[in-house]
Formats: sequence, structure tokens, C-alpha cells
Amino acid sequence: MEERIIQTIGIFCRGPLVLLGMKLRGFGVGFWNGPGGKFEPAKDRNVEESFDREALEEAVLTVKRKEKVGYIEFEFVDKPGKVLETHIFRVLEYEGEPQDGEEMRWQWFGEAEKEIPYQQLWPADEYWLPPVLAGKKIRGKVRYDSKEAKNILFKDLREVEEI
Repeated sequence: MEERIIQTIGIFCRGPLVLLGMKLRGFGVGFWNGPGGKFEPAKDRNVEESFDREALEEAVLTVKRKEKVGYIEFEFVDKPGKVLETHIFRVLEYEGEPQDGEEMRWQWFGEAEKEIPYQQLWPADEYWLPPVLAGKKIRGKVRYDSKEAKNILFKDLREVEEI
């Protein structure tokens, strides 16, 4: 039986800079990532509200306006039957400055490929993040060898008009 876990991730930009956080604990530790997390039905009415809550909890940023720019299903061979449904948002307007916490340490990076530390992001990020930063929308599936995501075994990521 398949277990589907709904999660969110967001891309905050300030001019030519993109905000990434180093994950300090839990799932994804050691990877740079945008703010986001699991959809919690007890707290959230929908994925949009879930993302807003996570951005506030993780980075102390209040999302004012955003657009959904991606949907990717992630699977891990060592976690058969588990699918991470990931909803990706580009934040268009927000309030606050990112603040480090117990879970994440924040840093602004230039959008240029040489400035974003792709070798320390999830491996599939190098395929979907550049198009999203360029204003495109992405949909697809990625399968990793393990929850440590050392190798991509399968990827089907494509630009789409609507999510």
C-alpha cells in the first residue's frame, strides 16, 4: 500500500539572490534547501497555508504573496511505497529577515549557477531549480537510491504551463 506524504518548499528571492537554509537536523540534514515541510492537517487547511506556516516557523518570514511553480513526487528505493508529494512555491512578496533556528541556518546566494552550492543541495535540485529561478513551472518524478539521496535512479522533470 502506498503512503503519500504531502510537503512544501519555497523559493525566496531578493533581487539576484536566493535564500537557502542548511538543514541542521532531521530529514535532509546536511543539505541546503528552501523553507518548507510537511502538510499537517491539524494545523493547515491546504498546502498554501502549510507553506506559509513553515516559512514563519523555520525562517521567521511572513509570506504575503506567492505562486505555485512546481509539483514533484520523490521516491526512495529504501522506503518502498512512500511518496513525497512536493509542492513548490516562488515567493513574490514577504516580510521579515530570515532568522537562524535549531533546524535551519539561512544564507543568501546569487542565482548564478556558480554561486548556488548545487553539490550540497538534493541532487535533483540542479534540474528543477534553475528553470524555476528563470520563471518556469516544473512537474515530474524523481527516484533516489536511498533517503540519503546519493544517486538519482530515475527522473522525469519537465516544464509545464500550469501546475
